[in-house]
Amino acid sequence: MKKLYFIVIFLFFCTNIFAQKIKFQSRVVLEKETPCLKGNCASCEIIFPKITDCSNKNLEKKLNDEILVMVLGDSKERQYKLFGDKAKAFIKDYKETKKTTEGMGKWQQKIKVELLEVGNMISLVYREYTYSGGETPYNIHNALHFDIKTAKKITLDDVLVEDYQEKLMPLLTQKLKKALKVDEKTPLKDISELKLDNGKLKFSNAFAFRKDGLHLNYSHFEVTQASIMPVSPVISYKELKPFLKKGNLLGK
Repeated sequence: MKKLYFIVIFLFFCTNIFAQKIKFQSRVVLEKETPCLKGNCASCEIIFPKITDCSNKNLEKKLNDEILVMVLGDSKERQYKLFGDKAKAFIKDYKETKKTTEGMGKWQQKIKVELLEVGNMISLVYREYTYSGGETPYNIHNALHFDIKTAKKITLDDVLVEDYQEKLMPLLTQKLKKALKVDEKTPLKDISELKLDNGKLKFSNAFAFRKDGLHLNYSHFEVTQASIMPVSPVISYKELKPFLKKGNLLGK
């Protein structure tokens, strides 16, 4: 049997320093099936930040711990060096399954953890794309947010006014319809791509504040049918301004 090769790439030239003195290095773990002909091979790639220094040591530990949980899940042992084991296990499972499955497609997995800073909020945004056979891939978004000064976890309730969901729902509904290429006059109940909760649309917990506004990242299994890719409607800061709490962490 051909040996697999394992590549760990440490991108030290990508060391970043945020305004709040949070230093991190962007790192990549990559595992591929061999032989890999013309790039058409099974692969697993994990892209993540490693926090190397932070003036708030409690926050530094929390961020690194949460990155490990995001990538390794319920693993009893969580260390950055185990990311390589996770990637190798994916390729091993692929090769074992391939032995008993005819016409199987090339498995692909890409995991990316992104570190964002807006105002006094620091965020970890997790995205995963996994194809391991079948008609559709598995897509997932997740996100966690922290107050930079206190290391406290933050939700939309901490940033937006009390009744933001009710007041912003018409705008969110409009943007989702546009993202799904559905006529804006179509009732929610008639949109087959949407998965409603008792006939109502819910705000995504996997949100992220970026330069252009609030991104609400819906994984395909949260809002849409499995055959539809994830959607991420954006509410601009101009649209969001009336619903921001005074003195909010974003500094907006």
